[in-house]
Amino acid sequence: MSTLIAAIIFIFTNISLEAYLGVVISLLIIKSGIEMLKDALSKVLGESASIELIKNIKSTVRSVEHVKGAYDLILQNYGPDKYNCSIHIEIDDDIDMNKLDEISRKIVDKVYEEHNVGVTAVGIYSLNSKNEHIINMRNNVYKLAKENPYVLQSHGFYVDELNKKIRFDIVISFDAKSRKEVEIDVHNRIKNLYKDYDIIMGLDVDFSGI
Repeated sequence: MSTLIAAIIFIFTNISLEAYLGVVISLLIIKSGIEMLKDALSKVLGESASIELIKNIKSTVRSVEHVKGAYDLILQNYGPDKYNCSIHIEIDDDIDMNKLDEISRKIVDKVYEEHNVGVTAVGIYSLNSKNEHIINMRNNVYKLAKENPYVLQSHGFYVDELNKKIRFDIVISFDAKSRKEVEIDVHNRIKNLYKDYDIIMGLDVDFSGI
């Protein structure tokens, strides 16, 4: 069609547009090829799921008996209706291994049944559940961490009284210029209050966006 149009224009105006039309068509072909390649690579590398699906999966996991919290959900799409995810859960520290295995299997089954999503891994955060002093420590630590504007969330808190260690994770905003600076600031705030404890802090990024 473009060749016919160029020929008609040449007949009436003696102006040859074939070379220009060839360039335009080539550019359109290149543009279409790049868009197709981007779409294919996105599917191969994995696409993030919707915020609604992420929220629903976390809600499902939290609904399983003995699960106190659900965090660090990483969920990706590897094709039409083909999702896999991994997640961390908080569990009371007095849960035995047999019960823990049962809980993990329930999570896998329930998430697949309700959302058609395969759970590839369930990580565990043990939670001090009976000691009021440690519960107060957790509240204090979370409050101190939140004083840094780039800390979105704290979770996975556990105190090892025997070895004097406090461990927990913080979720850092993508807006933070330096994760290291955030880590140092939060560490110092907590160390000033609990000088006798080693502070072991994991640095998470909020992949799910919520």
